[in-house]
Amino acid sequence: MKFLQKWPYWVRGGVIGGGGALLSASLTNLCEIIVLTPKYTGLGIECMPFSIPWIPFWFISQLQTISTTLYTILGTIVWFLIGSFIGY
Repeated sequence: MKFLQKWPYWVRGGVIGGGGALLSASLTNLCEIIVLTPKYTGLGIECMPFSIPWIPFWFISQLQTISTTLYTILGTIVWFLIGSFIGY
């Protein structure tokens, strides 16, 4: 992990923020697939811990105008920027 010591703090923070967002999105989607409830299309209470980083962005998903992939990309970019700001 010697190469990580050369990265500026803002890049480290951004990678942690963006990586955490991607991990959270992956675990949320996996949980939604595994915990399948008939006649219910939303997240169950058991998937909520994985989706905590996405709560501020739920108003965007309610618009139903963007795809899940674009939603994940935009959210990851925002979390990268937040992590970069904190690292700075």
